[in-house]
Amino acid sequence: MRIRYIIREIKDYIKYDIPYGIKNLIKWFPLVWKDRDYDHNYILYALKFKIHNTRKLHERNKRHVGVEKEIHCMKVCEILLDRLIKDDYYLMHYNKLRIDNRKAIIRTNNSKIGDKNYLFHILSKRIDSWWD
Repeated sequence: MRIRYIIREIKDYIKYDIPYGIKNLIKWFPLVWKDRDYDHNYILYALKFKIHNTRKLHERNKRHVGVEKEIHCMKVCEILLDRLIKDDYYLMHYNKLRIDNRKAIIRTNNSKIGDKNYLFHILSKRIDSWWD
């Protein structure tokens, strides 16, 4: 009985896990290839990529009650990550408000900190329900 279980596990591993792993390697390869340890933005790129893929899976499967709320939260996280990656807060405040340099820097820091706080607030509250 134990041997049948082990054989079934090996067959399942070969049939499902190896092809899925290969697909993951292909999907993640461009991101990993471009990754640099010296730049914090690559952490944001990886997080955005993972959230994007998870959101697509949830949109496709819709397997639990409240999935629309989770999808919305993932989209918000993607938007926040885009803004943090682009990091054009200074230009946004300086050009829109035509304010002096010191005020633009202060507003830039406040906006960036606010986006980070909101992103990680959503992640800390919602990420445990982002499974399918």
